[in-house]
Amino acid sequence: MLANDLAEKLETHCRELNFEEAHRLALDGAVIIAAMKMPEHGHVAVVYPSNYMASSAKWGRSDIPMVANVGKDNGVMPANWAFGARPRFWLVAL
Repeated sequence: MLANDLAEKLETHCRELNFEEAHRLALDGAVIIAAMKMPEHGHVAVVYPSNYMASSAKWGRSDIPMVANVGKDNGVMPANWAFGARPRFWLVAL
């Protein structure tokens, strides 16, 4: 399944969360996926349970969750480093 396909499944089967909910539920052990559909191919990453939240001047927010990213850059990083635009956050499992 490609990232756009996964994003479409999340849209129809999972509950969307805001930035703060995604962060808090990840700390509680929930599986949260950040996903963004794009014309050619999208991107997905797992929200990482970190006590730290990042800031983004580009997104105008100070509550950016951390994600475990695999792609051009690999590792744990703020979602604004892993995604070119704001992803949507989905609760997959508690």
